[in-house]
Amino acid sequence: DKLLQIQTLFEYIYPGGTTPEGLCFEVLQKHLLASATELDSYFINFSDGQPWFNSKGCCYSGEYAIAHTKREVTKMTNKGIKVLSFFIDGGDYSLNNFQTMYGKGASNISVDELMPLARSLNKMFI
Repeated sequence: DKLLQIQTLFEYIYPGGTTPEGLCFEVLQKHLLASATELDSYFINFSDGQPWFNSKGCCYSGEYAIAHTKREVTKMTNKGIKVLSFFIDGGDYSLNNFQTMYGKGASNISVDELMPLARSLNKMFI
């Protein structure tokens, strides 16, 4: 579609407010290649620390969603993929969940500052 057509449709688009991280990661697993000795693989994620989805009787949230997301992240790291996830908002409760899900790949940053993000990415790539 042409850009003008897309722009006219933007007024009808709204964010659903869902962040089903573990569900998305599970679907992505078949597309993620295991890291090879000559190739480094990276998975970079931005998160609010609360995996959540609710629609028509299907609810994905709480401890189940946190544990599921952690399992999916572990699958990636077991393939040799370096995972770095940035916590962008949500308070202490969400930060604890975030650290549980992403472990040593968790990084707490402010969305208002670009330098900490750049430093974290640089550290990962070096």
